[in-house]
Amino acid sequence: SYHNPNVFFSGSVDAKMYMWDILSDQKKNVLDFVNTSRLKIKHIMCNPHNANEFAAGYGDGTVHIWDIRHNLRSLTFYQAHLGETMYLNWHPQIPNILLSGGQDCKIKAQNTENNT
Repeated sequence: SYHNPNVFFSGSVDAKMYMWDILSDQKKNVLDFVNTSRLKIKHIMCNPHNANEFAAGYGDGTVHIWDIRHNLRSLTFYQAHLGETMYLNWHPQIPNILLSGGQDCKIKAQNTENNT
């Protein structure tokens, strides 16, 4: 996480996403996210402008925006690519602009605040 270097996220082909804190005494994930789509997670990127938000790219070409305070479902999602969403990165200066790269060989810029 940009805001806490002790926190990181993981996601995998088994469709599970977790938030981890390396300082936790529990030695296990501190929060898991309910991915009802059962789609593999291709990439996770924390939002450098919002400590509670991260984006996840899925195997069906969608991108979901999550809030760590609401782990039961994503805040929003949109269809970004034909094929898998392979890479995500937040714009360094403009909040809410998320860039994605897909298996369709396209790069897209999305305003996550209004999904345009």
